[in-house]
Amino acid sequence: MRLAQALPSLIALGLMTSCKAAPERIQFSNRDKSQVDDGDLGRDKTDQDQVEEDDSGDVKDSDKDSKGSTEQPSKDTPEQDKNDQSKPNPSKSAEELLKESSTKALSDLDTYLKSNKPLADLTKQSFAETALTKEAAEDSRKKIFEALKQRESDSRSKEINSLAVNADGKTMKYLVKTFGAKPEKGHSLYISLHGGGQTSQQENDGQWTNQIELYKPAEGIYIAPRAPTDTWDLWQLPHIDKLIERMIANYIITGQVNPNRIYFMGYSAGGDGLYQLGPRLADRIAAGAMMAGHPGDASPVSLRNIGFSIHVGGNDTAYDRHKLGAEWLQKLKDLRQENPDGYQSFGQIVAGKGHWMDLVDAEAVPWMAGFTRNPFPKKISWHQDDVTHERFYWVKNDKVKAHTELNAEINGQTIKVADNMEGKVFIRLNDGLIDLSKDIVIERNGKKSAALKAKRSIRVIAETLLDRSDPEDVFTVEFEAP
Repeated sequence: MRLAQALPSLIALGLMTSCKAAPERIQFSNRDKSQVDDGDLGRDKTDQDQVEEDDSGDVKDSDKDSKGSTEQPSKDTPEQDKNDQSKPNPSKSAEELLKESSTKALSDLDTYLKSNKPLADLTKQSFAETALTKEAAEDSRKKIFEALKQRESDSRSKEINSLAVNADGKTMKYLVKTFGAKPEKGHSLYISLHGGGQTSQQENDGQWTNQIELYKPAEGIYIAPRAPTDTWDLWQLPHIDKLIERMIANYIITGQVNPNRIYFMGYSAGGDGLYQLGPRLADRIAAGAMMAGHPGDASPVSLRNIGFSIHVGGNDTAYDRHKLGAEWLQKLKDLRQENPDGYQSFGQIVAGKGHWMDLVDAEAVPWMAGFTRNPFPKKISWHQDDVTHERFYWVKNDKVKAHTELNAEINGQTIKVADNMEGKVFIRLNDGLIDLSKDIVIERNGKKSAALKAKRSIRVIAETLLDRSDPEDVFTVEFEAP
C-alpha cells in the first residue's frame, strides 16, 4: 500500500529530473581546428560524460554509475578562463595580435636562417607571408642581411682580392686605389670607365691603366675596370650592368662601402658608357660624371634623382661631341626648370680644349662627392633603354620593353602612375615612403584602386634585399597597380 501510494510521487520526480536543463555549452567560434579534431573543447578531458545533480544534492552520472565522483558541471569559471592560454582572447586588440604574429614570424625566420637553408628559398616559406609590425620588419631586414654577410663575406672577399668579377659569362678585371680614412658607414665607391673602344687589346689596356691614374677623390675606393670586349660599345653592352652590380654587391657585403655613396664616371668611350649607364642604373648611384663622350640614343629622363655632370672640350668636334654635350647640358637645365626638385647638373664645354681637357673635368669629382643617394624618392621618372631592367627605385615591371617610360609620384597616401609600359606594374613601399598604418590608393593611367591595407612581410623584404644585396634599398610592402 505504501509503495502504491509513493509511486505517483516517484514518477513525477523522475519526470522532473529528466526534464532538467543540460549544462550550457561553451561556444568556440574561433577555436584552433586541431584542438577540435583532438576533442579538446576547452574542458577537462578526464571526464567526457555528462554529470547531473538531483534535488537532494547527490551527484549522479546520467549514463553510468558515478563511482563516487564529485565533479561539478564543466562550465568554465572566470578563473579557469583566465588561466586557459589556449583559448582566443576576444579582448586583444588588432595591434596586440599583430605583435604576436610578428614575434612568431621572427622566431621562424631565426630557425630558418640557422638551418643554413638557401636564402633564395626564404620567400617561399609560409611565415614569409605573415603580417609584421614596423619594428619586426626592421628586425627582419637586419637578420637577413646579417645572414647574407655571414654566408658570403669570405667568398666575396676572395673575389675582391682577385681583382676581377664574373657575371653573365664574362669576366671584368679591375685596378683599385683607396683614398682617405674609412668613414663609419663605409667608403665612397668610384667606378671609372676607360676610353678606347674599337681598337686593339693593347690600346685598350693602355687606356685602362691610364684611367686608374686620372682622378683622385679626397676619400673613397677608386676602381678602374677593364671592359671585357674591345668593341666601340664596350661599356654599353648588357653584361656591363650585371658585372658592375656584382662589383657593387661584393663591396657592400664585405662592409667596405656605403651603398648610398656610389659614383660612376668615364672618359671618351667610357663617357659614351656613362651616357647610357648613368640613366640605366640611376637608382644605384648618387651621381655620375661624363667626360668627352657621345650620348648616342641615351635619354636623360631617368636622371631625376641624381647629380649628373658633363665635360666636353670645345674643340672636340669628332662625332659632334661638343655640340651634343652642350645639348645635354641644356636638356638637364630645362628638366630642372620643369622639376625644381630634380635633375641637378653641372659641367661645361671647355673652351679651347680638344678631346683631352687637361683635367679641367676633374672638378666633377668633388662636385659628385656632395651627393648622397636617396633610395626612396617620392617622385621617379624611368626610361627603359635598349638594355632593360625590371626594377627602378620602388617600381617593378614584369614585362619590360625598350623605350617605354613611367612617371610616378607619392603624394600623401595616394600614388599616381602614368606610363606606357606593358605587363604589370608593382609598387613597393616601406615606412620611409608612406604611412603604412593608413589606407593607400594607387592610380595608374587614370584607373584607381580601392583603399588598400598595407601588410609588411618577410617575403618582400627578402626579395628586394637579396636582389641587390643592398640593405639600404629594401621594401616591406608590395601592391599591383590597377
